[in-house]
Amino acid sequence: MIGYRSEIDGLRAIAVLGVVFYHAGFSAFKGGFVGVDVFFVISGYIITRLILAELAAGTFSLRRFYERRARRILPALFVVLACCVPFAALWMFPAQLIAFAKSVIATNTFLANIYFWREGGYFSPASELKPLFHMWSLAIEEQFYLLFPPFVLLLHKVGQRSVFWAAALCAVISFGLAEWAMRSGAISATAVFYLAPTRAWELLVGVICAAGMQQRSSNILALLGLALILGAILIPMQSGTLFPNRFALAPVLGTALVILFADHKTWAAKVLGAPPLVGIGLISYSAYLWHQPLFAFARLRSLLAPTDMKLLLLCALSFGLAYLSWRFVEQPLRRNTLRLTQSLRAALLGGATITLIFTGLAGFAIATAGAPWRLDPQVLRYIAAEDDKEPTTCHFSEENAPLAHPVPNCVARNPSGGIDVVFLGDSHSNAIAGVAQNALLKDGIGSYRLSFSSCLPLAGFVEINPVSAAQCHGFVSDVLRFARLERVQTLVLTGRFTLYWAGNRFDNSEGGQELGTSGAIDLATQQPPEFSPTDKPRRQRVIEGYQAALRTLAQEFNIVLVYPIPEAGWTVPELAAKTALFYGIDRDISTPYDAFTIRNGPVITAFDDLGSDRIFRVRPDQIFCNPASGRCANTQDGTALYYDDDHPSRSGAALVAPQILQQVRNAMKKGGPTR
Repeated sequence: MIGYRSEIDGLRAIAVLGVVFYHAGFSAFKGGFVGVDVFFVISGYIITRLILAELAAGTFSLRRFYERRARRILPALFVVLACCVPFAALWMFPAQLIAFAKSVIATNTFLANIYFWREGGYFSPASELKPLFHMWSLAIEEQFYLLFPPFVLLLHKVGQRSVFWAAALCAVISFGLAEWAMRSGAISATAVFYLAPTRAWELLVGVICAAGMQQRSSNILALLGLALILGAILIPMQSGTLFPNRFALAPVLGTALVILFADHKTWAAKVLGAPPLVGIGLISYSAYLWHQPLFAFARLRSLLAPTDMKLLLLCALSFGLAYLSWRFVEQPLRRNTLRLTQSLRAALLGGATITLIFTGLAGFAIATAGAPWRLDPQVLRYIAAEDDKEPTTCHFSEENAPLAHPVPNCVARNPSGGIDVVFLGDSHSNAIAGVAQNALLKDGIGSYRLSFSSCLPLAGFVEINPVSAAQCHGFVSDVLRFARLERVQTLVLTGRFTLYWAGNRFDNSEGGQELGTSGAIDLATQQPPEFSPTDKPRRQRVIEGYQAALRTLAQEFNIVLVYPIPEAGWTVPELAAKTALFYGIDRDISTPYDAFTIRNGPVITAFDDLGSDRIFRVRPDQIFCNPASGRCANTQDGTALYYDDDHPSRSGAALVAPQILQQVRNAMKKGGPTR
């Protein structure tokens, strides 16, 4: 038998605390996700020690190994799943319930990492609402448990050192694959994060520690290892979106150093062996299982984001539930003290039955399209507004920039076969241009609509992302070149002018805070560009740049300038649907008019100061906002005017389209500038 090492449980405690506080959203734990990397190394080490010790004693059995792993993993997992199902049925919208059901099936089949890889990135805000999102790491460990023991059994016949060298070789290949993929972009960062081939090296580092390296005592190296782990959790060296790569070496090698050099005499071992940390480490598996469902369901149930105090209480509840499931589920079943599960046949039958029940419930949810009959029709109408938006047929990004113009299906020619108007802008343009194009066509006005993600419809600016900035500049230039060739007289320009100028996301002051990067821009002539939101000279340059670019364009075209569209700050369909679902209240959602005017005032003033008679103005705020009531409408008469937190739905766009049509008519009466 192998000896117990309390410092390993201390490491587990640090790992699970990092993960829990990271998923709670506490900014002090920006690198807390690396706790999973610590777990991987520990798992590789512990499993290898157990297997090699039993092989040396001649007592190793694959059947018994898998039975022990099942008794360790499945009972607490089944309890957590059983607690999740009723809350999912009560609180989830149909699409959410379908996704949850698929994640249940993926969890039961040890494929959760593959499922969540296909669903989106780990660092996406949407992951916060997925109760079983954290099961991806459990799936990798399960895949390791399935494949590794036969691998060791085969190699051990050659000698224990062969396990060490084979693990070392595989670790180098796996790490090299992850680093190459991140550097080259040949494999998506999401795939690198989730899939076993690029994660295996972390488990294999633990294998290497167990298979070929002797534990020694070193205060310095043990403390260095602990510092590397804590540093990676508290002071991440790299954005998580580029993880794991060489920056994952800090927590992985830190864990290896503690395992190898923190014997009971070292300071690191004494810290990690402290009873509070050991206690948390003992229940770390259950704590890991419980925390994400608690956070996800709290966020699903809350109208607005839970407060830090609520999340802190949920952290405490995670550990409270973890103790209960450790004490009354994990321990009895691991020690095989429950009469019902003492025989292997009974345990297998029970596990298979429970798995089939969960799979059947999940299949029913999928087959019934999320069981929409659970919900009031008005709730369904609101949540359906998330799909009340223009398709992305005419909306582009750096991955799919158009190669030639005109793009099919984006042109609506007038009866003479001509194009009178070009819509140009970012995603806000795409949100309103389709409805507006149809309104123009009914009036006999031909148009061409194109938009590019996060791309200002003006030349002479640079974004934070130089690749996107170059593509944006080329996109705008190509569209304008096409407009000149077609002798188009009028441009309809729409964009998030305020976002790019302010360099920060909208906060409606009532709990609605838009997520995302700053979006800041600067003049292309500014070297080096300044992207700080608080930089007043940058903001002044951008405002003056807007005015100069618009005046220049107005010398060639009539400009229908769409002023900033009021942002909501919260996901409107979801908030309206939750209000109706949880409180039985169907009331219109709105945001403060003051929040709009304070944020957008400088841009509106700059646009108002443009003296050109070739610039025709569309004011969405005059449609959505009522200065007398001091509110800006997000919903109206039971209809969501936005499909997310800032883009108008087609219902919202239908309110703006008549004003665009009127201003286009005014521009056409004016005639085109002389080229």
